Amino acid sequence: MTGVLIATHYNIGKAILETADMVIGPQEQAEAIGIYGDMDPCFFGEEILNRIESMMAGGCDEVLVLLDLFGGTPCNETVKLLREHKLQVLTGLNLPMVLSVLLADRHVVTAAGLLEIGEKSGRKGIINVTGRIALMSGSDDCHGDPCRTHTGDR
Repeated sequence: MTGVLIATHYNIGKAILETADMVIGPQEQAEAIGIYGDMDPCFFGEEILNRIESMMAGGCDEVLVLLDLFGGTPCNETVKLLREHKLQVLTGLNLPMVLSVLLADRHVVTAAGLLEIGEKSGRKGIINVTGRIALMSGSDDCHGDPCRTHTGDR
């Protein structure tokens, strides 16, 4: 099985995982951890390592780590662990990404496969709704009034 660890600033990851649990139900071997303003980055790195080791001891062959921001402390501390552990790492955390990863058959799909699934659905989940509605309505204005979204779009 592939474990999923979400590591973010503050409680972003916990909130997204709780939302995913609400939508699709609780998931095994999926956890979230956050770094807070007063937390030592090295301590946070140890917490990430502890979660990964716990997942491996709990039956995971490898772990996919989902992060909020490339270059932030959660990312930097996770990168330090790449050589010693079977990890795949993806930044740009969003709910579509998490849902698709958790809905995949993590008993069969590898961490690398989950990373691809998460990246594709994460990108697909970013939609310019205003632009799409304007396109569907055949109009390039908003409610009859020109809007800043469409200025210079042509």
